Formats: sequence, structure tokens, C-alpha cells
Amino acid sequence: MRISKKKLIIFSFILLTIIVGVLIVFRSKEEIKRPILEEGKLEEGKIEIEEKSLLKKGIDFLLVTDEKFVGGATYLVKKLNEICNDERLEKLWKDKIDEDIGEQKFLLRLYDSAYQYPDISNLENISHLNTRLVAKAAYCENFSFENVISDISKIERNGGYNSTHILLALAIMKEKDCYDKKLLNPLINELVKDLIITQNKEGKPENLPNLCNPSYLDIYAERAAVIGYAGYPIKGVWVENILRCQAENGSWFDSPHTTSLALWAITQKNKNCQ
Repeated sequence: MRISKKKLIIFSFILLTIIVGVLIVFRSKEEIKRPILEEGKLEEGKIEIEEKSLLKKGIDFLLVTDEKFVGGATYLVKKLNEICNDERLEKLWKDKIDEDIGEQKFLLRLYDSAYQYPDISNLENISHLNTRLVAKAAYCENFSFENVISDISKIERNGGYNSTHILLALAIMKEKDCYDKKLLNPLINELVKDLIITQNKEGKPENLPNLCNPSYLDIYAERAAVIGYAGYPIKGVWVENILRCQAENGSWFDSPHTTSLALWAITQKNKNCQ
């Protein structure tokens, strides 16, 4: 049976369209991986790379960027440096504190345990609940556990920034040894459990196309970092997913905040900055 020239052209066009579509889908899946680490490269807490250390590139970005350090980025760099022990990072967070905290001088206590805010009672007047809770965590020896719980009860836990800020505050209190661990640990365990559920959900393969969005990755890295800070293991796949979004200049979206969060999470997983 002979096939007309017209039908042959139509068939060829449809076949070509299918082939192009398959190639586009394959390429889009490949793009998700760039300039990232390929899956399976994380072994025993060490990141295998071919060229410069991904961590070094991220730290180098923080050291040279002209972007402003805001939103607690200097505190994140301080915590990062507790693992890295790098005098350059030490100088960085000290140089950037005023730029970061602005008028919120009460936050200086997070950087200097000897700093005393002139009017501790004024912390009760901080309108933003997340900020108030972190401030009270910094001065937790001045507030009862019941007072802290009262503020926590007013914050909606959503698996996002509200939940991570509560966990950050509780981890600070635990580190400062303010309250009985029998009181703190159940709260921390509950929060970590909820955050891990959200973290695993957000990192599923079908959600990876959304991962390298600035706001999406920032909270993804923050969840990983504060879970580690609270004393719980950071999963290798979380680190791999974070690394999927690292830019060639070593940053995450040219943001000191997101970059320091990502680096803090990675270094906690690896226990070093090498």
C-alpha cells in the first residue's frame, strides 16, 4: 500500500515534534542539576567535587560581596564560623553587625554574651512575635519558661519561617542552658519532627523544579540549618538539594542571608569547612 506524499509529510512532522518534545523535557530535567552536585556524590559527610571547594566558593562570595547583610545574616556567619574557625569570617560578622541589626540593639546579646540591653522589660513591647521570641532567647535568664511559652503559643506553626524561628529560639535557650532540658526537649522534638516532614515533602523529585527559587530555597536551607543547630542530623539529600541551586560565583541568589544559611547547613552536615 502506497503512502501519499502529503501523509508522509504529516507523519514526519508529528514524529519530529515528538522527538523535539522529548529532548526539551530531558534538557529541562538536566537544567535542574546545573551548576549543582550530581546525586550520589555525598559520601560520609564529604562533598566530592572536581575543582574548587563549593564551600570555599560560598565563603569567598560572602567575603567580597557588596550586598547588604540583613535579616540576621551576620548571626548566621557567626554560627558558620564556630565550625570554620576562619579569622576572615570572624572579622566579617563583626564588621557587618551594625548594618544587619540596625536599631534592634538588643540583638547584640546574640554576638556578645556580656552585652546588657539597658531595659530588658522593653523586650515585651516588641510587636513582631518572632523577633520578640529570639530576643527573649538571647536574655532567657531574665524570663520565665512560662513567659516564653506564652509567646510561642501566639505564633502559628506553619512549617516555614514561624516554625524555624521558634526552633532557633529554643535552640539558643538550650545552648545557653536556661531551662530544664525536660521542658525544652519535648518542644524541640515536636518542632523538629514537623519540620522534617515539611523538608522531606518540599525536597521530593516533583518539587525540584521549584527548589531553585530564592524564597523557596531560603526557607529550605533555613529548615536544614536550624534542625542541625537543634542537635538533629541533617540528611545528605538536603545538602545535595541545596547545592543544586549554588551559582557559579559561589552564592545562592547573590544573597548573604541565603548563602550563609546554605553554608551553615552544609558545614553542620560535614562537621568542617573543608
